[in-house]
Amino acid sequence: MPTILLIEDHHDISEMVGSYLESCDYVVDYAADGVTGLHLAVSQDFDAIILDLILPGMDGLEVCRWPRQDAGKDTPLLMLTARDTLEDKVAGLDADADDYLVKPFEIEELEARMQARVIGIPDQPSMLRIIQAFFSWICMRWVSRSAVGSSADLSTTGNISRAVRTMVSWPMTS
Repeated sequence: MPTILLIEDHHDISEMVGSYLESCDYVVDYAADGVTGLHLAVSQDFDAIILDLILPGMDGLEVCRWPRQDAGKDTPLLMLTARDTLEDKVAGLDADADDYLVKPFEIEELEARMQARVIGIPDQPSMLRIIQAFFSWICMRWVSRSAVGSSADLSTTGNISRAVRTMVSWPMTS
């Protein structure tokens, strides 16, 4: 089960988010202030972090920057905050957040964003796989045109075709 760190100082919001995510088979750990949240974020491994920006002890932007820049962690992070201006959103994303959701919010949207943008949806093609398929299609079109449209040596074209097929069959990591 995916593990989520929820850093939120409003008890009602943290209770609602935690309960809902647990009902969706997430394991949720909780911090009510920035210092505790940062300690958990750098000392433990989580599949994702949900972070409020307005926190006691340490601002959420600083908490967001620390795990990636200073601790070398790449845990996906979703900001969940009442700060709703364009400048706030840009600042959050510039601080290395992967997504930004403004309060008030729908809990189902939060969970969908966790799946789609932060955790990833299993069995969905990643952008890398889409690019690989497109590149492979272009290569195969080029190889078939070379074989038909020119006096190219078919044995060479066959070698290129085999090389392209081999490349296409390479396992991809996302």
